[in-house]
Amino acid sequence: MTKGEAKAMGTPGLVALFLTTFLYMADLVFYPSYGAMVQAFPEASTAIMNFCMMGSQLTAMIASFLVMPAMTKFSKRDILLFETLLFGVSALCAPLVHDVLYVTVMRTISGLGFGGVLGVSGALIQQVYADDPARRDRYIGLYNSALGLAGAIGSLAGGLLATISWDAIYRFYWIVVPIFILEFLFLPKTLPDGEEATQEGSQGEPADASEDARGQSGWNGTLPSVLACALSYLFVNIIYVGMASGELSLFVVELGLGGEAESGVLMMVAALMAVPCGIAFPSIYHKFGRWTASLFYAVMAIGLLLYCFPSNIFVLGLAIACVSFAYSMGLAYYMIYAGEVAPPAKASSAISLVTIGMALGAFASPFVVTAIQEMLGTTSLLPVYPVLLVATLAGLLMCIVLARRATRNQGEKVAGKA
Repeated sequence: MTKGEAKAMGTPGLVALFLTTFLYMADLVFYPSYGAMVQAFPEASTAIMNFCMMGSQLTAMIASFLVMPAMTKFSKRDILLFETLLFGVSALCAPLVHDVLYVTVMRTISGLGFGGVLGVSGALIQQVYADDPARRDRYIGLYNSALGLAGAIGSLAGGLLATISWDAIYRFYWIVVPIFILEFLFLPKTLPDGEEATQEGSQGEPADASEDARGQSGWNGTLPSVLACALSYLFVNIIYVGMASGELSLFVVELGLGGEAESGVLMMVAALMAVPCGIAFPSIYHKFGRWTASLFYAVMAIGLLLYCFPSNIFVLGLAIACVSFAYSMGLAYYMIYAGEVAPPAKASSAISLVTIGMALGAFASPFVVTAIQEMLGTTSLLPVYPVLLVATLAGLLMCIVLARRATRNQGEKVAGKA
């Protein structure tokens, strides 16, 4: 990334990039209407309704795979423009036919539109600020804050629009038009990753041979660590979506605590937690380092514990806030850690792999919840959450073990150098 390209990512470019979060968080607009949609299509099976709710997350995962080779051939700006256009067409066409299969297909296509946005946006920040880690960490954190703000606005709008009808929520997606225009006008047209690596290699700068090989060749043994990041965040997303998506609208009704509007407010609380988390992330990450994962896993466990005893709407809100803390911190942590541990030429792919784990976890979540219900012989959601709490505590224990090992290894390296 040249200094000229970095300057091109000025305030208008950052604003345009941060607005893409409305695309990635688009499903939060839909979730409050899920209960109303179930009532609108009573003939639809549970499997169809689950896929209508989360099928977009499956295609989002596919899109996250596709953007990895695409980023070696095309500018990240051009990829974001294409994804924005694809999402806009599919989302705005979804309510035109009153048929559950048609709506499901359109929503599934929309996942191809928004699925790669997060990975490409994170990779663009990584590319522009590769030589300035402090600004990179700050903008990754702020991008996560923007995700939260977009999710909060979308959840509130979705909750309000869902009180009109299940298909009224699609009016919100007209926001894609100004987003596309701003992307076109202000996002920098950076070099594709493949051309940038070739250009850097041809400059002939003196460097250690092994380091050069690490940057220009394959994963060089780092892929298992990157995959571990993706899998860990996959688990976080199974928990988060199992609590703060369409399942939440059903859970609120099951407990007799409200309807679509209350679900929308709770989802807004979940999304808003990302704003302070994104702002605070650089400080937390620099202070706790590899212990950051143990921190947000512990907070997630607290949220699940509260969810097991949902005495009122405020307890649910606090529980959702705790799990949202883990979701937001986890995204920033695993994106940065994966980008750091991978070779420079693979940083964009490493970040995309984390977003793939994110999408796969979101897609799998309702099916995991349904599987637990079937295992327990119940249709209620309440008995599901103690099972998820036990799994989270196991994940927390693993995070602590890995953090201690990383701390010990770092201490041995320092002692060796001394």
